[in-house]
Amino acid sequence: AYSPAGEPVISYMGYNGVTYDLRVATYAGSSWTIVSVEMGLSGGRNMTSLAYGPSGRASVAYSTGTSDLKFAKQDALWSWNIMNVDTSASGQVGKIGVLRYSAAGYPTIVYLGEDYHTVKFAERGFVAIADGLLLFMDIVF
Repeated sequence: AYSPAGEPVISYMGYNGVTYDLRVATYAGSSWTIVSVEMGLSGGRNMTSLAYGPSGRASVAYSTGTSDLKFAKQDALWSWNIMNVDTSASGQVGKIGVLRYSAAGYPTIVYLGEDYHTVKFAERGFVAIADGLLLFMDIVF
């Protein structure tokens, strides 16, 4: 993907010698800046999919290597809010998936279920409320 400033940005699983970290790397002119989003994950060949939302901030959908599909959204300070999207008791969800934003500005993820034969769709809509907290609705089918 490209940032709103036109810089190349990638997400990937990086090995730290013991476990894997979800990382986001941005190329700014002559070098890469790498940020670890979530550390201590168990699998290295997992899906990551990066997209920019209407706010101009990055989001990543990714499989944790165990049984979770997660969604991480960048906040204003390059820290990340991480949420579970789907979990399987019997297998691994989200091994293959794609993150995109809908025309209404909601993050949507299309991904394979734990049996690798079921295609699932998840959408998350955020609505700001008066005290600054976020109210959200999940749709997974």
